[in-house]
Amino acid sequence: MNSCVNKNDYILTLGDWVEGIKVNNFKYVTRSSDFLIYHIREFIKFDTKNSEKWKLVIKTINSIISEQMKKQSKYNGLMPDFFIKYKGKYIAPKVKVLETIHDGDYYFNSCRIPWRYSMDIILNKTPVTTELHTLNKWIKKETLSNPENIKSGYYVANDSPGKPFGSTNDISFIAPFLVSSLIEKGHDTWTISIWKTLINKPIESCTFYENTLKLMTMIVATGNW
Repeated sequence: MNSCVNKNDYILTLGDWVEGIKVNNFKYVTRSSDFLIYHIREFIKFDTKNSEKWKLVIKTINSIISEQMKKQSKYNGLMPDFFIKYKGKYIAPKVKVLETIHDGDYYFNSCRIPWRYSMDIILNKTPVTTELHTLNKWIKKETLSNPENIKSGYYVANDSPGKPFGSTNDISFIAPFLVSSLIEKGHDTWTISIWKTLINKPIESCTFYENTLKLMTMIVATGNW
């Protein structure tokens, strides 16, 4: 709470390094793939002194996602890598904020979202969110239910929402959908297709990031944690 939360807006900051900078623009930047509500629920239980503050963090997270779902993400459920505060609201940026020109698009940070957001549903039996339902439905339609067609990047803020700009067969973008496929009925064939796609790309042909996400999502899918 003292290191990674902006206590003006109760957003998760980019890291404890932000707190130590007196004047910077990063105090009002948040990373969408850090919205780990299932972790924050544990902080509510055990960090009792700050329980109400952690609840405010969850409220802020849900508000940011909800507002984004009214805009570029309405029909695809895609979240940008980062959100920035602009005129009192958190939006997908159209400029480089921290890492790349695609900080406002679905890229190498937010590609983890199908896995990370789904964990609250899997562990805590919470309802499937509109964002995940929309994302699951959209990605199957976008790829013609072929995981190998998933691209390593989709526009959110910097071009037509949902338009691909990446390449195919990047496991970093494919593996997280294995987990989100488990939260709703009717995805069995899709789940199996994703699993086969992950198996078919050898470890030696993957980057460290790809192999990490492959392993972690497979652990979740098989219940081996």
